[in-house]
Amino acid sequence: MKLQLWGSCFFAVAVASAGLAAVAQTPQRDTDSLLRAVRDRDQKLRLALMDYYARDVADSVLWCYGQIELADVENQREVFGILDAEGWPEGLSDEANSAIFLVVDHADVEAQRRYYRDVVKAARRGYIDRGLQVTLRDRILMRGGKRQVYGTQTVSFARGDSTVCYVWPVVRSRSIDRRRSRVNLSAMDRYVELVGDGFGFDVVWDRSLNVEELERMRRNGAAVAADE
Repeated sequence: MKLQLWGSCFFAVAVASAGLAAVAQTPQRDTDSLLRAVRDRDQKLRLALMDYYARDVADSVLWCYGQIELADVENQREVFGILDAEGWPEGLSDEANSAIFLVVDHADVEAQRRYYRDVVKAARRGYIDRGLQVTLRDRILMRGGKRQVYGTQTVSFARGDSTVCYVWPVVRSRSIDRRRSRVNLSAMDRYVELVGDGFGFDVVWDRSLNVEELERMRRNGAAVAADE
């Protein structure tokens, strides 16, 4: 990370001699603070969305989606500007590292692909958990119409008066728990339970479903919702 010089060389030397050399790290602290604010903005709205889903407050769900879109634009401007200028910064707090991942994870698929290498590098350096890296990989695969590898992605859609949620199809589903354990993810059955509890509806983990079948189910559900 490039350090910004403040004032004259004499001032810098005087500060260091007074035992306040940490002042030279102010740009890093500013970046960390900015990213923690980004994370708070991202998570506050999405936690509110889950609460509205659980309470089936349709108007609030729609309002929250709109607010999330606005917040995501601002968050992406901040985070992508940092990544484009200097890559993933060193020395960040856990919350700041999490913020970078969350913003990439919640971006469109083109941005996800663009910054995926940065996420891989961050996982290798221990800035983020590898489970987050594979979550992004699964999301990119799903958005490309392919089977996911680690089972982290679900899709929900309307069916009549209710909402249904399915785990996106997975490659080699029999060995998925072994793959998940290698990257610090819980067993698949436990994950399905947690997702269902979070959103307040059942999640279906059907190993026999393929991508084409699930996409057809989703289109039919959307058509039913539109007809109503």
